[in-house]
Amino acid sequence: MMTQNTNSKVTVILGASSNPERYSNRAQRKLVNYGHPVIPVTPKGGVIENETTFRDMTEINASVDTVTIYLNPSRLNNEIDKIISLKPKRVIFNPGSESPDAMAKLAANGIEVIEDCTLILLNNDRY
Repeated sequence: MMTQNTNSKVTVILGASSNPERYSNRAQRKLVNYGHPVIPVTPKGGVIENETTFRDMTEINASVDTVTIYLNPSRLNNEIDKIISLKPKRVIFNPGSESPDAMAKLAANGIEVIEDCTLILLNNDRY
């Protein structure tokens, strides 16, 4: 793992996957390569890319800068209050995860909402 840089952003990956073809897995690897600590969350648990996963966001006891979402919007209803309780500065809705209701609730709680791709944000130095 790369040394944490001074602009590092602790990032929860909601919908983490051990499948290297999945975008969440690609994003996890790229985040680590860019020096951003990651907290992978998947109901399957286990270890992904040398990082111990959490089965549920309620298990996280860390200061979180960003939550990046890789879930179908239909699965977000049970997660929004958990995201809000983490008090992240921002939430990134990756393509296919967009949910107007979830976005509105996050924004109403003072959390920045971004519709974009984590991989592209990293590639373009906009993360």
